[in-house]
Amino acid sequence: MYKYATHTTDMVKEGTQKPPFGPQFDAKDFEGADRMEVWASSFSDAGDDYCEFRIMNGTEILKRKKVNGF
Repeated sequence: MYKYATHTTDMVKEGTQKPPFGPQFDAKDFEGADRMEVWASSFSDAGDDYCEFRIMNGTEILKRKKVNGF
């Protein structure tokens, strides 16, 4: 698994991560967050391809959602 992208909370609130390309977090999910990280499976990972969206504050994961596919 590797970090694919980092988005500021402003970018996310402007709608850059809405389905079908993102997890559709609620605005309240970003309270206290400083960014959203997108992690993706790699060829060496077992199982199907997926992306994991993590709402972060520093090193703390506030919320995460996994979306199948890449």
